[in-house]
Amino acid sequence: MGIQKAKSDALEILKSGKTRAVLTISIGSDAKAIKRATEELKRVAPGLAFICLTADEEKITAFSYVPDNLTDNLKANEWVAKSLEACNGRGGGKPNSAQGSATTGSVEAKEIALSTATVAANKFL
Repeated sequence: MGIQKAKSDALEILKSGKTRAVLTISIGSDAKAIKRATEELKRVAPGLAFICLTADEEKITAFSYVPDNLTDNLKANEWVAKSLEACNGRGGGKPNSAQGSATTGSVEAKEIALSTATVAANKFL
């Protein structure tokens, strides 16, 4: 799923009344693409707290945004750290914006780690 699909999904989630979302997005670990995805998602769904998980051949990257009015109950840095901890990754950042990564090493390990991180991220919903 690319950025357009993630934006569409984020809007649907927000319209359904939910304030948190876990999205899997296919943009690899390119820092510019991650920044663009974060900014576009914030623009189309400003009240939505989200974590996006993306992967390439070498690693999984997670990036998260939590609106200021939701940081009392959910912190982006904790969401990323706990999600990646499940697959031996690390993350950091601020209560409203964070990112991190986990090295996978192989296609099989990437799929397992991505699935594990998704399950862990969903525990915050």
